[in-house]
Amino acid sequence: MKKFQKGAAVFTALALILAVSAPARAAESMQGSPYIQEGALQQRDGYLSMVSNHDAVAAQTAGQRKAQAALPASYDLRTQNRVTPVKDQLSNGTCWAFGALSSAESDLLTYLKSIGTSFSSVKAAGQAVDLSEKHLVWFAFHGQNSSADSQYAGGDTFTTKNPFTIGGSRAISVPTLARWYGAAAESDLPYTTDGNGVLQNVTNSSLQTVSRSHLENAAFLPEPVVYDLQKNGLPGEITYSESARSAVKECIRDRGAVSVGYHAPADTLEQNRFYNPSTCGYYCNDKQLYYANHEVTLVGWDDNYAKANFINVPQGNGAWLVKNSWGSSETWPSGSSSEGGVGNDGYFYLSYYDLSFSEPTFFDMENTAYAGTATKHTYSQIYQYDGTGAGASTWSSDTPVKFANLFTAREDTQLQAVSVQAFKANAAAQIDVYVNPEKGNPESGGHMASMKEQFTDAGYYTVSLDSSILLNKGDTFSVVEKVSYPEDGQTRYGVLLESSSDTLAADGYGVTVSCTAGQSYYNEDNGGWKDQAADSMQLTRGSTSGNAIIKAFGNGTSVKTTQTGQAVLPLGSTRVFTVTSKTRPQMLCGNGAVAQLHVLKDWNASTGEMQLEVYGCGHYGEASGVYANINGAAQRLFTVSLAKAPFTSDTTVDVKMRVGQTYAFRIIPDSSTAVPIYTVGNGSVLATRYSGSIRQADGRTAYYYSYRCLKQGNTGVYISIGGQAYRVFACTVA
Repeated sequence: MKKFQKGAAVFTALALILAVSAPARAAESMQGSPYIQEGALQQRDGYLSMVSNHDAVAAQTAGQRKAQAALPASYDLRTQNRVTPVKDQLSNGTCWAFGALSSAESDLLTYLKSIGTSFSSVKAAGQAVDLSEKHLVWFAFHGQNSSADSQYAGGDTFTTKNPFTIGGSRAISVPTLARWYGAAAESDLPYTTDGNGVLQNVTNSSLQTVSRSHLENAAFLPEPVVYDLQKNGLPGEITYSESARSAVKECIRDRGAVSVGYHAPADTLEQNRFYNPSTCGYYCNDKQLYYANHEVTLVGWDDNYAKANFINVPQGNGAWLVKNSWGSSETWPSGSSSEGGVGNDGYFYLSYYDLSFSEPTFFDMENTAYAGTATKHTYSQIYQYDGTGAGASTWSSDTPVKFANLFTAREDTQLQAVSVQAFKANAAAQIDVYVNPEKGNPESGGHMASMKEQFTDAGYYTVSLDSSILLNKGDTFSVVEKVSYPEDGQTRYGVLLESSSDTLAADGYGVTVSCTAGQSYYNEDNGGWKDQAADSMQLTRGSTSGNAIIKAFGNGTSVKTTQTGQAVLPLGSTRVFTVTSKTRPQMLCGNGAVAQLHVLKDWNASTGEMQLEVYGCGHYGEASGVYANINGAAQRLFTVSLAKAPFTSDTTVDVKMRVGQTYAFRIIPDSSTAVPIYTVGNGSVLATRYSGSIRQADGRTAYYYSYRCLKQGNTGVYISIGGQAYRVFACTVA
């Protein structure tokens, strides 16, 4: 019982919300609004989470998942040393940080194992990978700073008077880690407490943006216990999903430990009702206590764990092997037994049928070898405006809605990935990237990437671009996203915005968001783009919407180009540009029928420069990317968009002739005052002749030209208007 006395602060509620819990999909207070609130940030019984129906992250059927190899009847990550040792949160409401980082640590250990690094014991694994829970807790609630410090998201944070007692969940940990506030190493900010086991405030603000490992994805796995919250705030019909249970098992086996919430005993009475100390088995079957108040980590399972091992007999055998954060035999005083309070050396069994089981989440860190301060990150640059993710609530729309963030490159950059937030399972995302868009229209400029992604599980994801995009310092770029998901035979659209709520402060916590003009945009039902700061999306009274929750990631680059974004080429025209690279680039066009590259000056090893010409040879309205392939990695430099030439010609295709033949053609400039100049690329192949002009009824002038084929060869036929040369067609003489 010691742990419940010692850790009473874990379960102290600033606002105990039971019957008043708002079910997901709450009715919108603004009549006629297309927006529905899917989840709301609420604090109850020491657990600050985004309250929603369990069916909001609906269990996928077996047919919706790829076939997996048969799962074993039991599994334990400790046998592979892919989990860190049990830790002790002491007298603090920080279980949510221990649960999240335990999953992250297990993922990092799994990756190290995959590249050949093995550990002799769980203890040795924990010495190699040990992340700071105190850092995550403190800076989740102290996120505000200058935008330069946080790389733009400086105005956002979760707020509370005491972050060590308010509690939390993935609604807090995921957006904090996603903004690169952590994961820090335990050595950066140790979990030191006073004599009563209480954490002290952090005074060193320079630690705020320390991150030794970056969060890449957070998979919100399907709920094995499925229900719908009723008007009274209690679960309705409860069902158990075998496929969801298998999905969680597969994640543990293949990827690592899974963070999860459940209703832990809040007092001696609940302890005696739900926990069997002789078997370390826990099963809460009370519908009044379905809500989670404690976050732990699943490190295995046992299908044959007998239902008789629980005080309240569930409907079947089977239990999860759970790693707690209430210490182990190594942290309890000499002569004391930990089994009564925390299980066998900090582990216990949680029934598959526990009604409070919720929010199974896998924290997928970047695929790099964790080495503390020496870790080499996948991405060194982050572009963002959101620091709290969805913040106070999640919303959806019944009509298509798109969101965009407009960023400015802080340095020469190769843009390589973007983030996507999928609020529901089986979501689809349309992602587009533009460079140097027009003011107020994020879907303009150079269209550099277009991707469609599908996500089986809800969550936060990092999506790699098909090829990196080269940006010069000062270039602007926009990331445009539309996220949809099926529901009840219809399609709904996620509202990808942060939000705050005026009502949260009364409960001792809140969400602060900031949004500045020119940062985030939204487009409802293709009705035109609106600036979120100047014309913010109206969700409901008492709720303020902030920036779009879209991030972009990249690295510095040794490549530079004088042309980025969009190169608008009238048909037949050319554009000269220079590429500078430390190694010889291999240059290519995505579609040679639209644009062609010609080397004007070959790569110079001493200067690193290469001068090229791009020629627009396709049809009006077509586009093609221009790429530099360097050391096997393709980087998109710019997009060629073909525009109409400022004239019309009666010859638009290349011709083939024989020596001695002649050919005539006509040019009509769009401008009545323009006078074209006629020439060919090789005068020894074709002899040119001006044949006269005729004034047209519309005021324009038609100019007539001819040439005679002198010898075999190939050359272009050009017209210059306003100092710009256009290749009208080419002639091959046989």
